[in-house]
Amino acid sequence: MINSVKQNDIGVPERPTTYGKPEIDIETSGIDTKTLDLESLMIYVKSKFVDLMEKQLRQQLEEVQRRNETNVKLNQALTDAIAIQNTLKSDAKADTAIGEDGFKVGQAFAESVKNAGMDSQIFAEKAKKEGDLKKAKDALGDLTNKEASLTKKRADLLANSKNFDKNGFLNDKAQNEKMKIDSEELPKVRADIATKKQNILDLENSVKGIFSKATTKGDIDTAITKIKGQIDANNSTNQMDMLRLQTLNSRRNEAFDLMSNFVKKMLDSRLSIISNMR
Repeated sequence: MINSVKQNDIGVPERPTTYGKPEIDIETSGIDTKTLDLESLMIYVKSKFVDLMEKQLRQQLEEVQRRNETNVKLNQALTDAIAIQNTLKSDAKADTAIGEDGFKVGQAFAESVKNAGMDSQIFAEKAKKEGDLKKAKDALGDLTNKEASLTKKRADLLANSKNFDKNGFLNDKAQNEKMKIDSEELPKVRADIATKKQNILDLENSVKGIFSKATTKGDIDTAITKIKGQIDANNSTNQMDMLRLQTLNSRRNEAFDLMSNFVKKMLDSRLSIISNMR
């Protein structure tokens, strides 16, 4: 019975052994293994193993190529980000806006970051602030509604004749309600509204976009750090990939040699038998 491929720590199939349980998973559909002689079956199994190694090698090559293409795009994004930095003075501080020149260069940066698939990381802070801005506006709407409700409550209180005594003064209950609205509830709501409006203004200024004229040098510095980090991570992974490629290539060659040697021995054996029959 044929078992699944035994793999080493880096996912490369181990070379099949010639004793114990077979260690390779070979597709045998479409053939009747019961009608094959031992030599034919061995050739079939070894050829399939070579195909398996070829497939894994090809998949690993494709993965390396994909990562190399990503690095090309990341390096382009890095180049565009540095170009934005170069529009600023060498002694510019982190809160210095990139201005008109930086904004123009920033358009190419936005595109290259998107092509590299890093827009979600580069713009993560912007997306978070946009979410915060929406929440702040919703909260402001709730506060505004609360202020309107309190104002109406106060007006209704004064419009209700039942709340006044025969001398035209508010009764104690109505007076206490009005005082609470005037001295506690409305001042608090209006203070909260003022704070929330300032918060919204600050958020609106911060989410104009990483490529607005108001974008700071610090924003670009952060983006560059993230891109360099991703490039370093890809380079590190590529080193491991190259080791895997070398191992896979070596195993593929071993598998091919095994099959070739087996075929040669089989042919030599048959030629020997024929020679002895003469």
